[in-house]
Amino acid sequence: LAPDADEQASLVMAGIHEVKAGALERAREALERAARRLAARGARAIVLACTEVPVALEPGCAPPASLVDATQALAAACVEWALAGARAAPGKTGPA
Repeated sequence: LAPDADEQASLVMAGIHEVKAGALERAREALERAARRLAARGARAIVLACTEVPVALEPGCAPPASLVDATQALAAACVEWALAGARAAPGKTGPA
């Protein structure tokens, strides 16, 4: 499930451009509309796959869908990976 071409252009990309311009309220409004439309079509989770999107969207904006910040998930996985290696052999920077 993904935004259709019109939603991608008029809501998602517009919201990203608003974040880059520092217009966070306008960005939030556009991105929330996109998230709510996806939730209305049955999305249970929405992946915030662009680093600008989590700047404007907050948890709870598109009930009942949950938001997944892809950058945060990647950072958490990297830390987990690094710590697993440190626990296995002190001085190592990751699993063998």
